[in-house]
Amino acid sequence: MSLYTIHPQILANGREGEVKKGKKTISKLIATERKTGKIVAVKTVGKIDNVIQKYSIATQISILRKTSNEHIIKLKDAFEFNDSYYIVTELAPNGDLWAFLNKRGKLSEWSTAWIAKQILLALNHLHSAMHVVHW
Repeated sequence: MSLYTIHPQILANGREGEVKKGKKTISKLIATERKTGKIVAVKTVGKIDNVIQKYSIATQISILRKTSNEHIIKLKDAFEFNDSYYIVTELAPNGDLWAFLNKRGKLSEWSTAWIAKQILLALNHLHSAMHVVHW
């Protein structure tokens, strides 16, 4: 963690999936990369003693490491520390799609088509170039 200065601003909080021994807590934070001074996003995932979670995090990181596409956020770093996994990515200056839609509300047909196109281009890259499927 000494490579980053974590800021108190939280981008998002949530829970993702239930498992036998509890829930994994997910937070999205903002940090400054000490070496460059750039602002980054940090996703923290609380560790639970679960093989599926370890595999899921490892897969996520592996895919992001191999991905280079303008429609997919870029991975900067990933590591484990104490009781959490940390996934450091570039910061989307306007937030993620969910935040955008909540803030903006109803979209025009053109805006909806433009967003759908961006999502489909990202999915096409993942499916065609990287052979990644989501189930």
